[in-house]
Order: sequence, then structure tokens, then C-alpha cells
Amino acid sequence: LWASLPRPFKVFGTLLLIDFLLSFTFGFVEPQMVFYFYNDLGWTPIQFGIVAGAFGLALVIGQTTLGRLSDRIDRRPVITAGILLFAMFFFGLWFTDNFVLMLLVAVIAGLGEALIMPAASAFYLDITSEQHRSRVMGIKESAVSLGGVLGPLMVVVAASVMSPKEMFATAGFVALTGAVAAVAFLAKP
Repeated sequence: LWASLPRPFKVFGTLLLIDFLLSFTFGFVEPQMVFYFYNDLGWTPIQFGIVAGAFGLALVIGQTTLGRLSDRIDRRPVITAGILLFAMFFFGLWFTDNFVLMLLVAVIAGLGEALIMPAASAFYLDITSEQHRSRVMGIKESAVSLGGVLGPLMVVVAASVMSPKEMFATAGFVALTGAVAAVAFLAKP
């Protein structure tokens, strides 16, 4: 197993951290976000569905149209910009109660995630030898799954001591640590 891990380890670890953080932060706010939209803002299921659908549609269209961007330029700035745009979703939840602004923020965040996912996956492949790619992509998906499990579990603890807005702000700052890690540790392979 050790010999199959990509080199340099700091780049591989940073990519795993970024995947973990993205999954963790979204999983951390998602349960609270639903109640916040319905109970605090008084939104309808249609409004919530439009915001969630706009995020998803921007993600799909973004991956289709922007997926090769990191092939043309360095992967690090694409991943970093994507994280910054993705983090806007959490800061949008923190700062705005306006449906139209939240819709715009959801589209921007969806495009951010659309930048990150193909660029990060390609980066894994760049640093991994061909015979170990399946194992490495499995490890990548394990990091994503771990974030998706731990994020909602942390809501159990955080919801008892934090307001929804504080949780959204926390998620935004945690997501930004991924951008800092990308700038500091992702080097061109």
C-alpha cells in the first residue's frame, strides 16, 4: 500500500484534505440549512428546491464547460478559485436572507465546485502511476465519504452551542482552509 501512494506525499495529502473539507463542510451545513430555510426564513419547498436545483445545474453545466480548464492552465489556481467560489455558499448563508441573492450565490458556488472536482481528480491522476490509479481514486473517495459522515455528525455537537448563522460562518472558514492548503502545498507535478 505504501509504495502505491502518489508522490509527493504533501500534494497527495493536500488533495485528500481538500476533498474531505468540501464534503465535510457541505455535510455540516446541509441538515441545519434545511431547517434554517423553512423555520427561520419561512421559505417554501419550492424556493428551497430552486436554490438546490440552481446549485446542481450550475455544477453540471460548469463541469461540462469548464472541466478542461485545468488542462490548459495550472491545476492549483483552478482548484483554489473553485474553493473560494464554493465557500461563497456558506458565507451567503451567513450574510443574506434574500432569496434572489441566495440563488445567485448557489449558482456561483456550484460553478466553484465544478472547477474543483475535475481539476482535483486530474491532479490525482497526474501524480499517480498508472497501475495504482484505481487504489488512489478509492482512497480519494474514502476521504470524501469520511467528510460526508463526519460533517453531519458534527452538527449534533455544534447545533447545541451555535446558531445556524454561526454554523454557516464556521463552514465557510473551514472551506477556506482548503484554499490556503492548495496555495501552500499543491505544486505543479
